[in-house]
Amino acid sequence: MNHINTYKDINLTSEILGAPHYRHISILLERLLQNINGSLLAISENNITLKCKLLSNSYDIVSYFIDCLDFNADLEMAKKLEGIYSHLQKLFFWANAKGDLTKLNEAKFITENLITWWSKVNESRSLT
Repeated sequence: MNHINTYKDINLTSEILGAPHYRHISILLERLLQNINGSLLAISENNITLKCKLLSNSYDIVSYFIDCLDFNADLEMAKKLEGIYSHLQKLFFWANAKGDLTKLNEAKFITENLITWWSKVNESRSLT
């Protein structure tokens, strides 16, 4: 898991590269959820190669999110998000190492909540 090549590893499309920052995050969160769902399926089908690829990709997306946190803008929020993202990294590591469905389902739940939270942030942004 090497997030130095995150842009390459997560196959950023021109849609993402050209998207506004808030949309960029939404797209990556959706991709993260797709990877998790794909990993759950890969584990159930005993497809180790696909599971490893998708979970490594998920780890890289979360690493990218950590790298992008702006501690100067909102220190409290950045620390909370850093904690959530770090926890997701641990869940992806254990799901990858052990094929742990419990850890992966927890990661899915957290990611779904992040998507819901982020959409509310964007709604409030568009109202101002």
